[in-house]
Amino acid sequence: NFADNFPYPEVAFYGAHSTALSAVFALHFDSLSLERQEKPLRSHFVTSNFFSELGGVPALGRVLDAARPEAELVAVLDHKFWERHFAADPAVVGRTIRLNGKPVTVIGVAGSNFTGLGLDPPDLWLPISQQAFFSNNKQVLTDFSDSGTQVQMWGRLRAGLSPTVAEQELSSLAKE
Repeated sequence: NFADNFPYPEVAFYGAHSTALSAVFALHFDSLSLERQEKPLRSHFVTSNFFSELGGVPALGRVLDAARPEAELVAVLDHKFWERHFAADPAVVGRTIRLNGKPVTVIGVAGSNFTGLGLDPPDLWLPISQQAFFSNNKQVLTDFSDSGTQVQMWGRLRAGLSPTVAEQELSSLAKE
């Protein structure tokens, strides 16, 4: 596996064209405000395959899934955040919360051992495809610049291939 920062359109390009990587997934850090809360939430906008690639299963409800595109604004809560802010109420699944003033449906609560890609998990995960609905000035999906809209990208090396092969292929794709 490898990770680096890229503009999201490059991540999508690598995911669509790389044969050396069996999967490409990404996240973008942001802060969102939850209604009636002073402190901003640590939020990760992630690709729809993020949970499946990391083995993340829900404690309640469901997680984001590449086979099920999200038609409405949705979020998956971190387990500890759910315990602290929703008193571990299982009825939170299906409830509407307001993030940055927008209605968002809670579709699930991550398993208690799932932290994503760090030791300190975010408060919630949202589909990266919905990032533009929450931010007026950062359009992650369409911005090719190097200014603040980059995402962290991870690639899973296809079985039997060396990292050198993947690096050569990605360098070649970058030239396109």
